[in-house]
Amino acid sequence: MPHIKLSNLQNINYPILQDGVKFKYEAVSEHESLIAVTIENKNFFLTKTFKKSSYLIKYEKSTRISPISYIIKALNSYHKVTNSELIFSNLNINMPHESLENSYLKDIEFFLKNNWNNNLDVLIEIGFGSGRHLLHQAKQNPNKLIIGIEIHKTSIEKVLKQLELQNITNVLILDFDARIFLELLQSQLASKIFVHFPVPWDKKAHRRVFSETFLNEALRVLKKDGTLELRTDSKEYFDYSLEIALTQNRANISIFKNQDIEISSKYEDRWKRFNKDIYDLTVKNCFESKNKENFTNFEFDFFVNTDNLEEKISSYSKNVEEFLLTFYKLYKIGTKDYLLKVTMGDFNMPQTKYIEIINNKAIYFDKFPIASSATIKAHNRIKEILS
Repeated sequence: MPHIKLSNLQNINYPILQDGVKFKYEAVSEHESLIAVTIENKNFFLTKTFKKSSYLIKYEKSTRISPISYIIKALNSYHKVTNSELIFSNLNINMPHESLENSYLKDIEFFLKNNWNNNLDVLIEIGFGSGRHLLHQAKQNPNKLIIGIEIHKTSIEKVLKQLELQNITNVLILDFDARIFLELLQSQLASKIFVHFPVPWDKKAHRRVFSETFLNEALRVLKKDGTLELRTDSKEYFDYSLEIALTQNRANISIFKNQDIEISSKYEDRWKRFNKDIYDLTVKNCFESKNKENFTNFEFDFFVNTDNLEEKISSYSKNVEEFLLTFYKLYKIGTKDYLLKVTMGDFNMPQTKYIEIINNKAIYFDKFPIASSATIKAHNRIKEILS
């Protein structure tokens, strides 16, 4: 992580420009400051923390940008603009290589763009693990686009290497919560969704991928006659999923026990050696779903009375089951403006966002939140509290 330690900083008047880096303002809290930075239309924060006799300056991780050279430039420019004494720097150390574009690994913003699939038929695999099944599907379906979703970093790295080594070009990888991802997709996009050997979470059922909400979203995303395929070695997970599937009136259901398929995972091979049963549940979508209406209104269309802002935030009750909302910290900008740090959205993948309140107008810093249903509910609650 690039960072510097400075002492004897001169006060600066914001906004100020140094070597193409704009420092817009400094938001101050009891223990740290956030410095708003703009460089080539990219916005992020540097954190400034006093430790012993010097200030530690580094980037704020939830606003991190790529490539890392932008962050290094901002740190160097801040050192210059404050005319400060440099106590320590690791900016000359070789940082991990970061690619501006990766032909396989994409972030969630990529999938929010229109026509990212180039009108190709889509197959989705959730939790691809070793990648055997994912790579097999890609080779068997060269004219389809395969999306692999995984949150285990080592699995992602291994599959990315295999994709490059085997010169497979019809795969996109996403490190994201699959449940939220399906919410964000357009209807009738995919012909198949695979969920092979998900973590059963026998003692924490709420963490399971498969749920009534997940199934409804999967069927919406599937084309007519498209299928959702669950494969598991957990009888408890299978029974749980089958019970959910049987509540549907818009799909037909097939079940198999110990069915051989064209390719098996390392995980499956291990269980077969121990003669463990494997269960398949296939849910076929029988209807054409209408497209979801995209939510884009993350605006605050009112003036915020900041006289009792801290009181409003501190009095908020967190006893809500449908979404997560935590007011993490309130910063002061100058004498009358504020910066509010919030954690919001889905419990399993919350988003950290900053809300600028300048001249009594509120706006999200840099980008709107990702519009999952839980995030929309959290945003509406923020509006209620600030209004």
